[in-house]
Amino acid sequence: MKKTLIALAALASVSAVSAQSSVTLYGRVEANGTYQKPGSNASVAGGANGEAVYKLNDGSVNGIGGSRWGLRGTEDLGSGLKAYFVLESGFNVDSGSAGDAARTFNRQAYVALGSSSLGDLRLGRQDTLTRTIDVNFIDDTGEGELSVAESVATIAGGTRANRPLFQNFGSRVDNAVTYTSPSFGGFYVTGLVAAGEGTTARQQGGLIGWKSGPFSVAATYEEYTGLGFGAYNKTFTVGGNWNFGLAAIYAGYQDTSDLGTNVGPSLVGGQRYDHEGYSVGLLVPVGAWQFRGQYTASTVSPVSGDLDQSKWGLSARYALSKRTTMYGVFTQRDGDRDDLFVRQQEAAIGIAHVF
Repeated sequence: MKKTLIALAALASVSAVSAQSSVTLYGRVEANGTYQKPGSNASVAGGANGEAVYKLNDGSVNGIGGSRWGLRGTEDLGSGLKAYFVLESGFNVDSGSAGDAARTFNRQAYVALGSSSLGDLRLGRQDTLTRTIDVNFIDDTGEGELSVAESVATIAGGTRANRPLFQNFGSRVDNAVTYTSPSFGGFYVTGLVAAGEGTTARQQGGLIGWKSGPFSVAATYEEYTGLGFGAYNKTFTVGGNWNFGLAAIYAGYQDTSDLGTNVGPSLVGGQRYDHEGYSVGLLVPVGAWQFRGQYTASTVSPVSGDLDQSKWGLSARYALSKRTTMYGVFTQRDGDRDDLFVRQQEAAIGIAHVF
């Protein structure tokens, strides 16, 4: 009898712990068949200048999200406080290789404390604030198949290689600390500081957002500083979307002074240059279908003259089930010196399964 009582007590203890904490394995497996046509003076791996190439891609290239697996866990600490973590790793389903050979969890890796009344504090590798506004407010594919965030061309010699449509500060940042406030009447703020630790520039910025019913709008400012360059890549982004039932519209604007990366400003003739971009998009759901269109354009302003570039695209997604989606996408890129665009025209058909 005594042994039975001890066993029941132990089982009750395990059940109580299980009820207060959990760990979930999740992910996505995605691949597509792609047609890729470069400009007349550019080439794709496996083809000559201007020659179209057909290939099998992981969905991270021009798909709806790319393959990844991850772990997320949470523990209820009581009094409305919880501890949680996310560890997420990308991989290439077409080859089985890691998305980043140098990082086990290249997509996200952070631990956090959260409270509905006090806000959330996260420490680790996280999305940049500029990516956050792109994904959640501006891009109707969430930086998926019609992504606003890419560099569309490489000019010979590399002096103007960084010609972004919208930039997202490299998607994610290491050594980051972020704090997001509770929502007050739909308004909330997020702050980010990331130490470069002597190898990259320090990153810092803020976001203010507002969500109310079908309306969402946000603005961010983010910059790099340090490594002897002072402040640069000073980027202001504003965007929003409105879901009015039959469709949803998206729009965004971005202005950057002293464009650069986390290892230094971009230069032309030894001088820094600027960037300005805008985007508009439309999402139309019809039963199991989702149809999207998006147009993004930008200008970089080096000392020798402005360079314009644009991208437009259409996509269709069909939900075979809650977890499996088929999709098709077409994109076209144009602008100054588009003969050097590596991805001037693309079309893809793919499938993605989440678990």
